[in-house]
Amino acid sequence: MESKLTEATITITVTSSLVRCAKVMASNYAQAIGADPPEFYLDYYLNIQPHLNFLYSVGKALQLGPRTTVVEIGSGMGTRCMLGNAIWKARFIGVEPHPNTYAPLQNAIKEFRESNTAYSYDSLATSGEDTGLPPACVDVVLSSEVLEHVQNPERVVLEMYRILKPGGRIFVSTCSYASFYEGHYRSLWIPFFRRRAGRLWIRYLGYNPTFLNEINFITRRKLVRYFQKAGFEKIRLGWHFPWETPPPLTVVYPEGFDPHCPHKRKSFWQGFVQRARVHKLLSILGMEYKIYLEAVKPC
Repeated sequence: MESKLTEATITITVTSSLVRCAKVMASNYAQAIGADPPEFYLDYYLNIQPHLNFLYSVGKALQLGPRTTVVEIGSGMGTRCMLGNAIWKARFIGVEPHPNTYAPLQNAIKEFRESNTAYSYDSLATSGEDTGLPPACVDVVLSSEVLEHVQNPERVVLEMYRILKPGGRIFVSTCSYASFYEGHYRSLWIPFFRRRAGRLWIRYLGYNPTFLNEINFITRRKLVRYFQKAGFEKIRLGWHFPWETPPPLTVVYPEGFDPHCPHKRKSFWQGFVQRARVHKLLSILGMEYKIYLEAVKPC
């Protein structure tokens, strides 16, 4: 049954209006961080293939299907929600309050959904701390690089627990501030820096330190504690999903538009922490740059 659901080519349309929205978002984000040009972030927003690769491997391992209800906390434009509905016919609900540097995101969400009506998902402009969803109503919760940005990560984890059905599963990834790498600035980071020291360090590197005001300095120990206090069981750390080949994807862009950023700044530290041996050692020490966590709500 699953193979039949994933055989068809997924076709996503990116309109000129969506490109304009994404360019505003990318420009705002580039200004907020001060480390990379807007083209770098435009690539993230409108290059759909990496989102599909990530979602397919995670979703297949979590056994998503037509009867599955999935909530993505921090769904952005809704790219993964739309792809998830296209692949598995699952009901996806995207939670995205689009505040701060993401102010134009509301227009992008609306344009993206209206130009891809073949795939549907529910969009909630609410916070991860209070989604407004009924208790025990979803099978799976996903969240990718979001908990470091929310107002209160511990409350978001409690909300994830509340909306999950007994036996429901959760998968989150988030940046670690016990690591030697800061992913937003793509630079060397001094582990366990507090906010004031972090701002001084980022200013020294020549980037905009103001962005750190909206960052939660999450560590692996903190994250596990949040999940344990919420009541989750079978907590497992690390990436354990095999990379699966996703169904074919066709993205229709406006004529002459290419989302790829051809001259990305090379980050030595990004490459260094991603080396297999380095990553393994840092994981043993609890200092990996990105934390992956799976958990189950007890029955």
